[in-house]
Amino acid sequence: MVDTINWRALQAEGQTYAERQITEAAAQDSISRDFYGAALIAMRSTQQDELHPVIGEFGQTRYTTQQGLKAACHAREDVMAVLIIQQAVLRRLQGIRIMAWVCLAILCYIAVRIS
Repeated sequence: MVDTINWRALQAEGQTYAERQITEAAAQDSISRDFYGAALIAMRSTQQDELHPVIGEFGQTRYTTQQGLKAACHAREDVMAVLIIQQAVLRRLQGIRIMAWVCLAILCYIAVRIS
């Protein structure tokens, strides 16, 4: 007799493994931390909103109508991750702009002192 596979436990184990991999990848540098942190937030958000497919008794996955409507309303995890990453990039660009103005002021001061 063939033992049945517990698909929900297998999916939970996969989710735990994915979270661990993302957490380890996020520890590298600030850009990786922002990127993988956004991916982790998006993944947890979809889990909380129950947007992952439902697993049937034979392991097949399907989406319910309610999940489709929720996914459409929340714009799925990929859009959220892109926006979170974009915000981090824009903050860095703003910091670089401030540094450029400071460098320009210092260069002007040096040019005035030399001449």
